[in-house]
Amino acid sequence: MATIQDIIDNVEAETNRVDKTAMITRAVKAVILKAHALDYFPQDRVSAVITPTTPGLIVTEALPTRWRKFDIIAPLSSASVSLKKKFIRRDPDDMMYFDGERISDHFHVVGSNIIMESESSIVKVGWTYYTYPDVTTLSASTWMTARYEQELTDGAMAYVYKKLGDEKTARDYRDLWLGNARIGLDGHVLRMVGDNLIEDI
Repeated sequence: MATIQDIIDNVEAETNRVDKTAMITRAVKAVILKAHALDYFPQDRVSAVITPTTPGLIVTEALPTRWRKFDIIAPLSSASVSLKKKFIRRDPDDMMYFDGERISDHFHVVGSNIIMESESSIVKVGWTYYTYPDVTTLSASTWMTARYEQELTDGAMAYVYKKLGDEKTARDYRDLWLGNARIGLDGHVLRMVGDNLIEDI
């Protein structure tokens, strides 16, 4: 299973530029984050049950670590049973019906917090969200690094060669990563997205 460091080592070996470790490390981290952000992949989805410190009609909670986007947020009973409803995302300036009544069962994100509002007291919440990978620990791996070591290496190589001023080689690696319709090359990105959006049965 390839780690972030393995991909850094691959790029250093292929470019023969061990003197550019800091730049290569930034490039590898960036391409891993971009790969995970290509779409909302099932492998990046996390579920949890939250018990608010202070239950009420309006509850504020900190966003999860490395949160990217919520898939679903639903109020639960105190026994963690579904109440058969879910919170809808609303903008803070769009929380009233035309007749002036306040819309219930919604949430919005403000800074590093999520604010949820319901017509009945919120005692527990079940949420599922998409997360970014942790790229701070170089000895760690993600499902992308484990499955697409060469592809991520190629993506990082495009960035590194561009920074080194070798535009032709950078373009060749960019074509491998993104594809090039002019020469009939699909590229890694298209395949990586196609491989991973279908849920396992």
